[in-house]
Amino acid sequence: MLRREPPVRLDPVIYDAWLGESPKVIEGGQLELVRYPLYSDEDAVKLDARRVSSEILPSHYANTLFISGYYDEYEGFKVYVKPGGFDYLLMAHQTHSGPFRATDGRRFEDHPHFHELDFDHRIDGTPGTRRIVPPTLGAGINSAALLEAFLNHYYFDDGRSNEIEMPRREGLQTGLGEFYE
Repeated sequence: MLRREPPVRLDPVIYDAWLGESPKVIEGGQLELVRYPLYSDEDAVKLDARRVSSEILPSHYANTLFISGYYDEYEGFKVYVKPGGFDYLLMAHQTHSGPFRATDGRRFEDHPHFHELDFDHRIDGTPGTRRIVPPTLGAGINSAALLEAFLNHYYFDDGRSNEIEMPRREGLQTGLGEFYE
């Protein structure tokens, strides 16, 4: 059984500075969505992990920081930015089951949104979550548009000048094995 490392405490001031850091650089090439053959849904996709380099986060986070994503039959496409073995730093959800309130006070039922850690509202000492719904997140957004909005909102740069496209059935991307060795 895999043993998970204990969560690392992250200073709220450092975290807030990282949210605004521009750019956060994605290493390993441009982000691409790949068809996910385990589901019969034509829109099922995944995003292979890429390393994210950061000037602001402490080394125990920054040296193991990855961005990745996958499709879930019930909850749509999700993007994660997290250090290896630790809890998430940012998430993007294509859908949401049940009502939630965004940070600006608006209420939503099933709507795309971003998750950020919320150090002011803790659950048993662990940071809670803030749900962010910027204007770029419309209902029914596809995976490529969600990922593009996520990268733009949080200042990620993977070197691309063109928009992210949905994967074609015949095109496959190889993984980044060097990050898992």
